Amino acid sequence: MKMDDIQRLLQKYHDGTLTPGEQAELDRLTHKDEVLGEAFHKADGIVRRRQVRYLAMAMTGLVLLGAGVWMARPSQEAAPLVAERQALPAAVADEAPAPPPAQPTAARPANVAKPASKPVAPTQAAPHAEQQTVVVCNTQCEADSVINNIWKFLSA
Repeated sequence: MKMDDIQRLLQKYHDGTLTPGEQAELDRLTHKDEVLGEAFHKADGIVRRRQVRYLAMAMTGLVLLGAGVWMARPSQEAAPLVAERQALPAAVADEAPAPPPAQPTAARPANVAKPASKPVAPTQAAPHAEQQTVVVCNTQCEADSVINNIWKFLSA
């Protein structure tokens, strides 16, 4: 009997002669609310999974882009250590240079003689006599350790 009622109501729906009361009866017999609710629930799950997938791909892309930018930036540690010449102003050039620090005798090998220091003869004044060039190291190290390292390299 239930199937006959559903068939009759569906035929009226197809013909366009279904009344609102009969429409409510057709919805009750076919469980329209339950079916539509379940369909919408499944559709929401599909949409949610798709959004999560797109969000995950976007986040992965941003992380990879950030890593690429970070790897491509020039690093300060990779720059070679070089010395450069700088010209001192005339006021600083007139001052006498500080004597080099004395090295302890225990740091020198016993079989190497101490180099004799020669007095520097004054030269004729060059066209740029007011400027004196100084070699500046761009590392942050102690002068004694630099001299010791140079001494070790030359004595090896």
